Amino acid sequence: GAEGVSLGEAVHTLSYWLLIIISFCDFMLINVIAVHIVPHAIQLEISPVQAATVLSLAAGVSIPGRIFMGGLADRIGNRPGFYVCLTLSVAAFFVLQFSRTIGMLYLFAVLYGLGLWATGAILSPYLADLFGLKSHGSIFAGTVFSGTLGGGLGPMLGGYTFDITGSYRLGFLLCLLTSIGALIALALVRPVRLK
Repeated sequence: GAEGVSLGEAVHTLSYWLLIIISFCDFMLINVIAVHIVPHAIQLEISPVQAATVLSLAAGVSIPGRIFMGGLADRIGNRPGFYVCLTLSVAAFFVLQFSRTIGMLYLFAVLYGLGLWATGAILSPYLADLFGLKSHGSIFAGTVFSGTLGGGLGPMLGGYTFDITGSYRLGFLLCLLTSIGALIALALVRPVRLK
């Protein structure tokens, strides 16, 4: 059979829980933007049609972005590839703090589409690197389940911060902090001894 650790063994490693956290953060950030970036742009007095192109650009960039990042990870390794994606995510949310024009929002969209949306191409092979293939399906499913929770929670939190403050500034600041948190979590992941 394939070598690696079982789900039960993976659950007893810090690295597994760090990847659960990273997946939660990534899906959360993806969905906050998917739901709230267009209303945010409209609030900046950008026309609704132009506002919608911000999300379209991010989605458009993410398609070649995933192929490129997957290929990059094949060449430099899945962990360094993941670092590139999460660093671009931090850069995107940093740019978003200062984005008041459509041009700046487009720059955000490119960084975000290239970085955050491409993590999906790297997560599964990186988990295989860490834990082997013995229980890859169930180990990967755990991180995706965590991501789904983050993806559901993110837009609600974004909407809640808007409702209490009247702007997206606090919500997007929390996104920046979350993206930095995911990058720190990746830095703490350690190799797992495979059997």
